[in-house]
This record gives sequence, C-alpha cells and structure tokens, in this order.
Amino acid sequence: IYLAVIFRDSDGGFFRSHWWGILGLIGWTYLICAFIYLFTRDRLKYLIPIWFVFIILCIIKSRMRNGNMILNLPPGNFFDEMLQILHIGKGGLSAFTMGGIILSLLVTKYATADSRKKIIFAVSAVIILLIAGFISHKFWIVSKIQDTPPWIFFCTAIAIGSYAIISVIGENGKAHWFNIIKTAGTATLTCYLVPYVTYSITGLTGVQLPGWLTTGLPGILNCTVYSFLVIGITYLLEKIH
Repeated sequence: IYLAVIFRDSDGGFFRSHWWGILGLIGWTYLICAFIYLFTRDRLKYLIPIWFVFIILCIIKSRMRNGNMILNLPPGNFFDEMLQILHIGKGGLSAFTMGGIILSLLVTKYATADSRKKIIFAVSAVIILLIAGFISHKFWIVSKIQDTPPWIFFCTAIAIGSYAIISVIGENGKAHWFNIIKTAGTATLTCYLVPYVTYSITGLTGVQLPGWLTTGLPGILNCTVYSFLVIGITYLLEKIH
C-alpha cells in the first residue's frame, strides 16, 4: 500500500492501471475462459461453437494487410466498448486458450481410445489448422502482438502437434529425452526472468549481434542456441539454490 501511494510515473502521475502487459493479458484471458467453463463444464457442444465465435471475432476485428478491418465501427461504439470492458479485445487470445481447453477435454475423454485413432485426429487437426493459417496469411500478417488469425491458427497447430509428439514419446517410456530442457519446467519463473538480465547486460555493454544473425535460418539457429543458454544458466542457478 505504501509503495502504491508513493509511486510516480515518468510524468509524475500516480499509481493507476495502464496496459496490462503479456502476463496481464494471459490473466484476463484465463479468467474469461474459466468463467465460460464454469457454466459449460466439459460439454463440447457449447465450447466448440464458443471457440468459433472467438475465431470469427478475431477475423472481423484484426487489421488486415491493407490496413482495414472487416468490421470497422466508429470509435466509442457499444460493441467495441463491451469487448474492452470484458477484456476480450479481438478475441484471438481467448480463441487460443479455448482451443487449449477443448484439446484438454478431448485428451481426457478419449484417453483410452486406440492410439491410431488419436494420431489420425491429431494429424487431421494440425493439417486443417495449417491450411487455415496459410489461407488467412494472404489477408493478415502473422503477429503475436496483434494476435492475428494466422498466428492463432499456426500456434494452435504447433501446440496440438507438439503435444501429440510429446505424449507418444512419454507413453513409450522415453520421457528422459526431455531432461535437457527439464529445468525450464522445474524453475519456470527463473527461466522466464533470466533473459531480462542478459538483455540488460548487452544493453550496458553495447554488445550487438550482426543483422544477418537475427533473421531467417541463422536467426532461428541463434534463437535455439540462446534458448539453451538461458536454460543452462537457470540450471546452474537451481544447482546453487
């Protein structure tokens, strides 16, 4: 309470709500989807249509490549204001999270189903979502910041595909394959915070990577190496408690 009272921002303003940040967006999204689940429970006949509603909302409210939106209402309209009050925004993050709820329920419901059928379902879902992603990419960019339709489709496809592969590996007694990244799961918050320290160090020292190492295939390799570096640092911190 004391810190909230004495706080001043760069303009001398008092403590108040600003943009929530990514963790805040996740929190609001979880609240919305959990609230929906509170009333629908595991009834997929309601959850799947709700997922489609969020997807349609994302499609009509996301800014396209030409700078326009399918549904571009004048500022201050009731529809957009209600979306902001409910913290739904463009519906993209809610669609992403609702997709996760549906996947969790399907995995639970068909846990004892034939493995071949589960693989067919996973592959089919990934293919459909990838197709939707490629088609929507003709009209929207892939953007996490703007939670555009292709980003939702591609990420959902990756999530389902990754989960299916990890499940198969785990069920076949090969879970130890993931020991190399285990620390990212056992000390998740530390792993999340380590990059901010490294960013500060590079900022203070002025160290910058050449441009060619930050884009394309070299950029992907760079990100992979950096990810393992962060996990390694986290592992060492965990070792020394």
